[in-house]
Amino acid sequence: MSIDVRVNQDGGQTIPQEVSTPPAQITVSQIMDDLDNGRDRKAIKAKYGLTMDEVKMIFEHPKLKGMRVKKAKVVRFTLVDDTEVIVPESTSQISLEEVISQASTETAEAISNMKSQELKNNADAELVESLNTNFSNYNDNQTEIQD
Repeated sequence: MSIDVRVNQDGGQTIPQEVSTPPAQITVSQIMDDLDNGRDRKAIKAKYGLTMDEVKMIFEHPKLKGMRVKKAKVVRFTLVDDTEVIVPESTSQISLEEVISQASTETAEAISNMKSQELKNNADAELVESLNTNFSNYNDNQTEIQD
């Protein structure tokens, strides 16, 4: 850090001011973050110890050209959604483990029902096929006996 002495306009008194040495490297993302955090050009100048000409040069970069400070919007109230159904406290609450257990039980039952229905359908199809085969064989035997 160095000390810069400047002359005051009202009569030649000197006012010592601290001037920080600018960092060797400033990134575009740092400047973008500063703008997002509400720092204007004056604040950026002070933060990095730059001159106004250096700040102007920074904002001539293609990615920074035309960028402005993002000002935080202050909300003076809290918005509450009163359209949601509120569950009375007297209702018993179910734990997450119970919900998972119940869901897995229902899923297992559904899979079991699907498998048993599939097995039943397969058994029915095999029974019909067997009956058709036996009936055909019976008819063939009846025809041979009559001849």
